[in-house]
Order: sequence, then C-alpha cells, then structure tokens
Amino acid sequence: MGVEDLLQKHSIIESDIAIVGARVEAINTQAQTFVDADFPDVGGERQDCRVMWKQATLEDGLDFFMVENLM
Repeated sequence: MGVEDLLQKHSIIESDIAIVGARVEAINTQAQTFVDADFPDVGGERQDCRVMWKQATLEDGLDFFMVENLM
C-alpha cells in the first residue's frame, strides 16, 4: 500500500469513528432523559444501574471499534 492509500484508509476510518461516536452521543443524550426523569414506579436505583451498564456497554463497543479499525 502506498502512502496515499494509507491516508485514504485513515480518513475513512476516522469518518466511521466519528459516525459511531455521534450515534453513541445521541443515544446517551436520549438515555439521559430517562436518567433525569423521576419515575417512582420504576426500580429507582436498579434502573439507574441498568442505564449506566448500557452506557458503559455502548462506550466499550465504541472503544473496541476504534481499536479494531486503527490496527
């Protein structure tokens, strides 16, 4: 692969990462609505734990995607 090919591949990977990052941010923003809301009939602390777990799972997936595509 030439330098130009590597630069193009790098650019494409950066675009992919930006898209996934934007999706994660959008999901986190949507999830924050539920975290901030007061739902007394829902599991309270248990629900917060689920949201934090889901957010961590999504962020781990983004980290994995970034590492896999940078190699």
